[in-house]
Amino acid sequence: MLEQELAKTREELQAMQALLEELPALFEDKFRQRLQPMLEQQQRLIDDNAKLRQHLLQLQPARDSGRQPLLHAFGLNGDSRAA
Repeated sequence: MLEQELAKTREELQAMQALLEELPALFEDKFRQRLQPMLEQQQRLIDDNAKLRQHLLQLQPARDSGRQPLLHAFGLNGDSRAA
C-alpha cells in the first residue's frame, strides 16, 4: 500500500514538474496576446502620422521658404521619418 502511495506521489511530482517547465512559455504567450493589440494600434498611429505629414506637405506652397513656418508651427522639420 505504501509503495502504491509512493508511486502515485512520484507521478504527481512529475506532473507538477512538467507544468512548471511549461509555465514560462504560457506566460510568454499570454503576454504576446495582450501586447498584440497595442502593437497594432501603434502601427496604425505611425501610418496615420505619416499620412498626415504627407498631407501637410502637400498643402504647403511650392516655395521652400513658405514651407518652414507652418512645419515648425506643428513641431515638424519636414522630415517624414522623424516621429
